Amino acid sequence: MRRYRLLGISFDSRPSVLGTEISSDWDLEVQAQWKKNHRSLREDLQAYLGSAEWARKEQDFVELGQAPWIVVFDGSDEVQEVRNTFASGNYRAAAGAAGALGERFLNMLVRDLREEFPPASVQLARRWSSKWQPLVRALEDWGVFTEDLAAAAMRLAALRNMALHRGFASDGRSEAMEAHGILRTLMEGVLGGLPPTRWFIQHHAHEPLIAEEYEAHPVVQVYYAPQSAYVGPWHKLDFEPAPGGMRVVVHDSHEYADVSISDDEFLALRREGPPLSDA
Repeated sequence: MRRYRLLGISFDSRPSVLGTEISSDWDLEVQAQWKKNHRSLREDLQAYLGSAEWARKEQDFVELGQAPWIVVFDGSDEVQEVRNTFASGNYRAAAGAAGALGERFLNMLVRDLREEFPPASVQLARRWSSKWQPLVRALEDWGVFTEDLAAAAMRLAALRNMALHRGFASDGRSEAMEAHGILRTLMEGVLGGLPPTRWFIQHHAHEPLIAEEYEAHPVVQVYYAPQSAYVGPWHKLDFEPAPGGMRVVVHDSHEYADVSISDDEFLALRREGPPLSDA
């Protein structure tokens, strides 16, 4: 009667916040708060990226868009590091860095999942591999990659090689933008923190609940379960201040029947709330 609810999510919405135009139609207090947020965000970014060529850096930071919205995993904190190379104006390096992180991502998936699936139809190195095609083929064979994700991964491999071997005709900005977009697609396609990543209940997008059919899937068990609370339909969340941000507190002391229910039944119970005797 329980479901995994993802709590450990990595994201960075600052590009969207900074790129939001403050409308004169908004309430004055709302305008003032947004201006304060923009000012604070710009100060933080300038301290980190440097104030030289700031207008260009801010434009690059905003146009690159949000970072991948993904489950926390070993290496998810590196996403922002490689994205900063784009905002700094080092576009060829940014394309290469996106490709390098993509290669690490493929290797991580294969390393972590290889024991959970039947042997792949291709030979895979036991250590780090720089050969993308066998890695991508294995992930596609296992059903971790869709055909579209596999094609996207090979395009990222091509962009990485172009970046390393100075194959860009221009400064590489458009190629770097494409490379980072593909990296976001790959990460969200397998380890996304919200629907439409397929592991979630799709018609309940505002709460990241793992669908019953995928609870035992190796990707869910390896990556999502450790970052989730196993909750019943009447659970509640609180957010408390903690060092470096906020801490999620799960409240779920209800007694649940030890029965299997469908996702729709789980959501119906969630909408109805607990019985008065259990409230």
